[in-house]
Amino acid sequence: MRRDSTIEHVCHAIHRTLASQFKYALVWGTSTKYSPQRVGLTHVVHHEDVVQVVKK
Repeated sequence: MRRDSTIEHVCHAIHRTLASQFKYALVWGTSTKYSPQRVGLTHVVHHEDVVQVVKK
């Protein structure tokens, strides 16, 4: 992913319809205060963050 990518960018990189079915994401890494942290589409991910996407 590029610099300043959001969870929405990650969803689009996986599959084009994933962002429309998005419920929340769990993120482990330096972009969060807690590991894991539940985040939305606008969360900016850092290098080497681990993301688990949950859909509806």
